[in-house]
Amino acid sequence: NASITVWIVAESDAANEVHAVNELLDTARITAHVAGVAPASDFAVTVRDADLVFAPMRIRQNGVFGPGGETLGVICRDLPLAVFATAAVPVELDVQPDDSTSAALAAARDRSDELLTRANELSENAGTL
Repeated sequence: NASITVWIVAESDAANEVHAVNELLDTARITAHVAGVAPASDFAVTVRDADLVFAPMRIRQNGVFGPGGETLGVICRDLPLAVFATAAVPVELDVQPDDSTSAALAAARDRSDELLTRANELSENAGTL
């Protein structure tokens, strides 16, 4: 029974970071638990009990670095199976509909949100008549 736990690497403004990540996950319809915020220096310690770690990396002239600017060699020494990724272009999470029941429910939810927004607009306009 797999689950996704998200740790946010941030040094400040933790509440806004958690809110932004929760909104992103909700928009992309990704079921995940945001566990909290940890400084980059504690990355390996924070995720050491995970079965799989997926984390960002950066490539610079003098090497490949993970969260906190640590080299991947140092980080991977303390991790379970780890995947590091870097985006060549900005990444947008997008869920495409398929034939499953969950896709039908997601489409219905999207349509409901659209109709609610339109109803609110009409209500505001009616108040100005």
